Amino acid sequence: MHVIKVRNVHQALPEGLRMLEIDGVKRSSRAGDVLEVPYPVATVFTHPRERVIFHTQRDANPTFHLFESIWMLAGRNDLAWIEPYLGRMREFSDDGLTLRASYGHRSRATFTLVDQDTQDQFVVLSRLLRQHPDTRRAVMQFWDCELDLFETEDTELGITSKDVPCNLVAHFYRRDDRLDMVIFCRSNDAIWGAYGTNAVHFSMFQEYLAAMVGIEVGTYTQISSSFHAYVDVFEKCRPIIDGARDGFRRGPFCPYTAGIVRPYPLIETNDSAGVKMFDDDLSLFMSPSPAVPSFKTKFFSNVVWPIHQAHAIWKNKDNPHRFQLAKKRMCHCDAMDWQKAGLEWLERRRIVYERARDDGPSYEEQG
Repeated sequence: MHVIKVRNVHQALPEGLRMLEIDGVKRSSRAGDVLEVPYPVATVFTHPRERVIFHTQRDANPTFHLFESIWMLAGRNDLAWIEPYLGRMREFSDDGLTLRASYGHRSRATFTLVDQDTQDQFVVLSRLLRQHPDTRRAVMQFWDCELDLFETEDTELGITSKDVPCNLVAHFYRRDDRLDMVIFCRSNDAIWGAYGTNAVHFSMFQEYLAAMVGIEVGTYTQISSSFHAYVDVFEKCRPIIDGARDGFRRGPFCPYTAGIVRPYPLIETNDSAGVKMFDDDLSLFMSPSPAVPSFKTKFFSNVVWPIHQAHAIWKNKDNPHRFQLAKKRMCHCDAMDWQKAGLEWLERRRIVYERARDDGPSYEEQG
C-alpha cells in the first residue's frame, strides 16, 4: 500500500496523478480503458474541511459537488432533485427515478438497525461515540450483501445494476477530542471519485457527525483498493502533474495555504442546537416550496442559497446576460472557497460558450 499524506484535496490530485503516471498499469473496464495502480492507495487529508478543488484542467463543477453532498446529507436517492445540477446522473439509474447506491440514503434510511428506534446511522453512531468515546465499533455501512452481491448477479451478463456502491464502509473514531474517519473503497476513480465527489461529500459527512458528537474534525483517510483513472480523462488532466511535490518543489499553488480562501463551517455550533438548526434548514432547502426560504443558519442563507440562485440564472439560456448575472450572484456567497471555484467555473463556461457561438450553431453547451 502506498500512502499519500496531504493537507487537502487540491494538493492530493497532482500526487495521485503522478503515481498513476509512474506505476499505473493499463487495464480494460466496463466503461473503457483505465490506468490502475496495482496496489491499494491510502490518501490522508489532514485538513478535510478544505474540500474544494481549483485546478483549471480538472474543471470540477463546484455546484454539483456541493449540492450532491447536501442531497446525500438529506438521505435522498431521488433523481428529480439532484438531476438539474448534473443531467448525466440518469445514466447511473436503473429505473430512471432513483440511485440505488446513494450513500446518503443508505446511511440514513436503508438498513434495519436491531433494537434501535431509527434507521439513521448518523443518530446511532453519534450516540455511540458520545457514550463510549474509546469505541472502535463506530462503523457506517454502505455496502449491502443482499442488495449488492446477490440480487445484482447474472451468470451471463455479470453485474446488472448500473449503481453499486464503490465506497463500502466509513469508520469513525475519536482521538484527542477530534473525529477521525476512514473510508474503505473497492473501486475508486482518482479524478472523479477520490479527489472529486468523495472528498466533498464524505468530508461533509465527517463534519456533520463531529458536530452531532460535539467535537472537532480530525483526519480523513480514503483507502482505495483499486485506484484508477480513465485514460482519456487522465490525459486531459496530465498537466496537473507538474504541480506534484518533489525534491525541488513543495507542491501546487494552493488557495487555502496561501490564505486566499478558508473553509466555511457547515454547522455554527458543535452541539445539538446547532445540528437542529442545520437539519431544519436542510429540510427547508430540500422542500419543493417556490417561496424564498427563511433560513436560520449562515451556511444555508449565505452559502447554499446564493450558489443555488447563481446556478438557476446560468441555466436560463434565454437570458443574454446570464453569465454576468450568475457571477454577480455568486459573489454573494460568503464561503470564499466555494465562491472562487464557482466564479472560475462560470468563467470557463462563458469562454467555451463564446467560442462555440462564434463557430456556428452546432454548439451544445457543456454543463
